[in-house]
Amino acid sequence: MTALTANPDAGLVLLTIGLLLIYLECNRPGRVVPLGLGLLAVLVALHRLQQTGIRECVVVAGGLAVVLFLLELYRPVPMVVPAAATLAMFAAFDGVRNRASSQIEHGLVAASCALVLGVSTSWLARIAYRARANKAVNYWKRQ
Repeated sequence: MTALTANPDAGLVLLTIGLLLIYLECNRPGRVVPLGLGLLAVLVALHRLQQTGIRECVVVAGGLAVVLFLLELYRPVPMVVPAAATLAMFAAFDGVRNRASSQIEHGLVAASCALVLGVSTSWLARIAYRARANKAVNYWKRQ
């Protein structure tokens, strides 16, 4: 049981699932269960990842990924900002590793989690940007 709780790969997968459930709630609001399960999964994943020991470079790379995804909300640039944010997220996920885990297996898990989160976050950011742009156009047409 302690090997599973100290495994950073399980924490990364749980973090990815939790964030995807929160994204589902943001895309289709009104359902409470995905948000509750997503928040619970994120909290358990953060507890598991905290047990492995987080370095400062991991926090900086994760913060850079968040800033780049937020930048995409305000100014969508085709494939440049999402790719850079996904690479920063991969660097953060790859930086969280346990000495007992295999480098290749952890790299594959980190890459797949970063790719899934990068694509889904970019997709949701584009939906939000289009919705905001359509709202502004429709507001001025009514006036």
